[in-house]
Amino acid sequence: NNYRERNNINKDLTCAADRVDFVMEQLYKLQQSEIEAGNDISDLELNTNVCNLCLLAYARCSYPQQHYMKNNENDEIMGTNDSGFAHSEENQPKELKQVINPSLAPLTERGSYAERAERLVKYMLYLSKTKSAEGGQKQVEPNCQTYSYLIWSLSRQQLDVRRQQKRNWDNKSNRNIGTMDSHYAIRASEWISHLENLYTNSHIKKETHQGQDVKEVQPEQAFRKQNKRLLRKYLLWAYSDVLSAWCKCSEKKSPKKVYKYITLIEQLCKEDKEELDEMHTIDNQEDQPMMHDNDHGDDLIGNSNTWLGSSPDLGINANEEYEPYLDKNIPLYPSAQCYTQAILSLSKSKELGSAQRANEILYRMLEIYDSGEWGRHKPGVYAFNGVISAWANCASSTLGNADRAEKILNLMEELYFDGDKPEYDHLKPDSISYNTAIKAWATSKEDAAMFRAETLVERMEEKYNAVGDDFLDVKPDSYTYNTMITGWLRSDLGIISTENAEALLRRMVEKFLDGDRDLEPHQKIFSSIIDKWAKSDPSKNIAVKRSIDLLNLMESLYENGCNQLRPDKITYTNIIDAIARSRSPAGAQMALLLLETMETKYQNGDRDVKPSAQTYSCTLLSLLNSNMGNKHIIAQNIPKRMRDLGVEPNAFTWNYIIHVASMVDGNEERKMEAFKVALGAFQTLRKSEDHDTDSFTYTFFLKAINHLMPQSVMRSSIIK
Repeated sequence: NNYRERNNINKDLTCAADRVDFVMEQLYKLQQSEIEAGNDISDLELNTNVCNLCLLAYARCSYPQQHYMKNNENDEIMGTNDSGFAHSEENQPKELKQVINPSLAPLTERGSYAERAERLVKYMLYLSKTKSAEGGQKQVEPNCQTYSYLIWSLSRQQLDVRRQQKRNWDNKSNRNIGTMDSHYAIRASEWISHLENLYTNSHIKKETHQGQDVKEVQPEQAFRKQNKRLLRKYLLWAYSDVLSAWCKCSEKKSPKKVYKYITLIEQLCKEDKEELDEMHTIDNQEDQPMMHDNDHGDDLIGNSNTWLGSSPDLGINANEEYEPYLDKNIPLYPSAQCYTQAILSLSKSKELGSAQRANEILYRMLEIYDSGEWGRHKPGVYAFNGVISAWANCASSTLGNADRAEKILNLMEELYFDGDKPEYDHLKPDSISYNTAIKAWATSKEDAAMFRAETLVERMEEKYNAVGDDFLDVKPDSYTYNTMITGWLRSDLGIISTENAEALLRRMVEKFLDGDRDLEPHQKIFSSIIDKWAKSDPSKNIAVKRSIDLLNLMESLYENGCNQLRPDKITYTNIIDAIARSRSPAGAQMALLLLETMETKYQNGDRDVKPSAQTYSCTLLSLLNSNMGNKHIIAQNIPKRMRDLGVEPNAFTWNYIIHVASMVDGNEERKMEAFKVALGAFQTLRKSEDHDTDSFTYTFFLKAINHLMPQSVMRSSIIK
């Protein structure tokens, strides 16, 4: 039941968990028929092994999905309370077993496989409590396998929220689904306490009778400790499953939960190492092999069955996270997957100290790996990249973090290229390693940060162009260039920042035209650089020219097949803004021409170039320093042009019309005409129910009165 293929699955196939439900339903029918016939059904009653097999099927068939059931709905259906036990018998319906046994409920009411597993465990708890009250044998008492499979099922059912959000965003649908869905992770965390109680209560105090040699009970003590190691491993699996579930969540508390469980895992492993050393001491004193299986007599097996499971082969390797299995010479260690998941979760956290914790986990991985006791586990590229990302994500807030990110990259290179350490041949830095370190410098506020980032780009090119063992497939890609461009645009080096950003863009375009199709630039990068030019020092008198050149380059590339480079309203608006900021007398004509181009394209069906209120405001600002004698008439017509395209004028629109009119020069007739434009805009804004006048409104209007009206009693009264 591969969930990745569930949409294309053969309809003739049957899910194993559904088939198990069918078998359980047949078992119930057989029980009923035997009861009606007056036969003994003791051999047909449920036991822990059968239930555990069902739970294993549920766990294996669980797949990530969103939870739609209310928090208390599950308990209401099962007739159980929050503790997992059924309500009092007098309040139970006659067909209680059919209500709370998931295999007997209607298919539409069974819920997800994890929810079925949870119902079954609660059903086991109910039956166990009932048998205990009646004084009978507890045939269905949950054991460590029971809780381990349940937690595993809940973990697998947990939706990977970030991945689902990205998928929904890419599909442009259901973008709000699963943003805070951590239901299954929470449920798994709540059930872990049952397994912890079994582990805590598994310690059996040895009793030594008076006169009995302590050495006589040491072999039995070693065996019990070995059984406790088995239970400890189940608890380690459960912790790793809960950790994995929280790694899939996007809530703010998720990294804290992940770090909590990786800490618990490490504590258990430390306890295992200490206990293993003690067992070696006993083994050496007795000079006999240590016992590792359950073939030691019915009395010992019976005592341990209640918490280990009555069959050591029943699903013992269902989750092979920890390997080798209970080797008497090697203690348990956290798996590479657990460590890597913890690092990746911490790398997404914004909490202070998360990067340092991720860094410490990585070095613990290296320490265990170098010890040679980690089996098939090894620190991988994902773990290193996660630590680099953790430092990069806080590089802008703390000085020195970008350098720490680069040091992890340097460590990767050092281990990979070290001929004396062939065990690290798998640790090959990739483009993500370099790009993330570059991002750290690009977001850093340290002096010369962007020059450090450029050094890393040069290292990428050097490694990519190298021959033989020095080669790395780390060619700078579009992410590399976009990160560098964005970093230069954010840097505070004045016009140098914009020039360097544009130089990188043009290098990117050049390589794209030379055949590197992976370096196709995006329209947003062009718009960002144009916007930076618009906000540069107007006294340099180059912003408009550079912006127009970039626009022409965009249009040329778009006409030659670069569909991502079609100029939109942001591109045009940024150029018009650059023109307005230049205060060039000839700029208004260029701005009006660009505005007319946008209006024409929009009317011809290009919805991406529809002018916004900001576009029209920038056009009005370009008229301020214009020598055009009719600029007040052009400004007066702007609201009509806006409404014709479905754009509503705002307070900025009316304020700038007043401002443009106040700048008109000429004879008295023209000035009076301009004043009427200013007065009309002023009155419209004062009467507007949607927009309010502000200090700029009155400042611009007083300026219009002072500049456009001759000295008179009327002028004085208007001012008052």
